[in-house]
Amino acid sequence: MRAQFREIDARPAKKVAQAKARKKRVAMRKLESVKRKANSISDQTDISERSKMKMIDKLYKKATPKRPNKEYQVAKKGVHVKPGKGKVLVDPRMKKDMRTHGVGKPGKAGKKKGKGAKVRGKGGKGKSKGFGGLADKKGKKMGRKR
Repeated sequence: MRAQFREIDARPAKKVAQAKARKKRVAMRKLESVKRKANSISDQTDISERSKMKMIDKLYKKATPKRPNKEYQVAKKGVHVKPGKGKVLVDPRMKKDMRTHGVGKPGKAGKKKGKGAKVRGKGGKGKSKGFGGLADKKGKKMGRKR
C-alpha cells in the first residue's frame, strides 16, 4: 500500500500538468509566429544578409523564455531561514562587501600575471625602451662599461 501511495504522490497534480501544457502551447505559438516573421525577413531581397541575421536573432531572443534571476535572502542573527528554490542565503557582511567592491568578476585589467608582472614593455624583438643605456638611439645593443 505504501509503495502504491508513493507512486501516486510522485505523479504531478492534474492542475500542474494543465498549467505546464498551457505554458508549452503559448511558447509554441510564439515560436511559430517568429518562424513566419523570420521567413518573411529572409525572403526580402533589398536587405543585406548581415542585417537579416541581426533582425532574425532579435526576434528569436524576444521569443525565448527567460529564466528568473536568483533571489538573495539575507541571513539574520539568531533566525534560521531555509532558502527555497531559486533563492540563495547570504550573510549581511557578504552583501556589504559585494556592494563596496562591485559585483562581478574582474576583467583582464584586474588580474595580475605570474612571473614578471612588473616588467615594463611587452618584451619580444625590437628596440628596448627606457632600460637605462642598454641600447643606443639606432637600436643597436651596447655592452656595459666595466
